[in-house]
Amino acid sequence: GTLNRSCTHLVCYRYDGDKYQTARKWQGAYSAPSIVNHRWVEDCLRTWTYLSEPIYEDKCGEEVDKEPVIPLHELVKLEVEDSEEAEDAVMSEEEEEAV
Repeated sequence: GTLNRSCTHLVCYRYDGDKYQTARKWQGAYSAPSIVNHRWVEDCLRTWTYLSEPIYEDKCGEEVDKEPVIPLHELVKLEVEDSEEAEDAVMSEEEEEAV
């Protein structure tokens, strides 16, 4: 498919190539798109929810294919931890602004 600035995600099997390089440039300038491996899509479908991207950004699809699939209960645990960290960060920013 075509990569353009309206794309929110780039799903990569390998972290290389023209689309990957373009997306990396855009991330620096626009904070988008998220570059994830295919497990993000699969896990979103398995859980029927939008999952946070960070655990799917570290390794490309070629790397995660060598690892076991994350069990559903572990995905839920990771998502809860991630949302709690994000909530704590927002609260810290609000406290700094209030001072």
